[in-house]
Amino acid sequence: MQLVATELFHRFDKTREVLRGVSLTVQADKTSTAVVAPSGSGKTTLLAIIGGLLPPTSGEVHVESGSRSMSVRDQVSWVFQTTGLLSRRSAWDNAAMGASALGRPRQEIESSVDEALAAVGLSDHANERAGILSGGEAQRLGVARAVATGLPFILADEPTGQLDRANSRLVADALFEAVQVAAGGLVLVTHDLDLASRCDRTLSLLDGKLRE
Repeated sequence: MQLVATELFHRFDKTREVLRGVSLTVQADKTSTAVVAPSGSGKTTLLAIIGGLLPPTSGEVHVESGSRSMSVRDQVSWVFQTTGLLSRRSAWDNAAMGASALGRPRQEIESSVDEALAAVGLSDHANERAGILSGGEAQRLGVARAVATGLPFILADEPTGQLDRANSRLVADALFEAVQVAAGGLVLVTHDLDLASRCDRTLSLLDGKLRE
């Protein structure tokens, strides 16, 4: 299975062109891709288009599985810089949100959530309210929520942008472990070169184009 973006262009206000013919293929094969660029370069816009949250001015994004072509929004889960957790609900409940929204059977959700929490080192916090978790723990819980969906692609937008070095490493460890557990593909956008260096592939977004 692969996520394919072809000749993406995007303009704001009909004048500011942030993407100029971007093409990218991501395999669901336990590999990771980093897109590195300074703030304001369009990397979050690119991720939103790849994930189906924003239509491009022109170009196409889809997921291929054998001879089938599928909507990308049905095949991706997200890790955001701001986790959006429900502070009064337990860590377990938060981790189950994505899988529950997909209508998965209860037994399947329970198994996937337990595995996802274990993968990010939060099994011991499963029954704690999300609001009392540290910043690093909350971000790892966001990773678990994405993994528990069982979807083949994880998209991460500046996942360590608000964390100190120690917590950044823990969250990165959780992300890369999650990709292995899910046997999926990870695309992250970041300006953190240390995080990018841990990915299997690193691309730079410069002047609206991706470069190796």
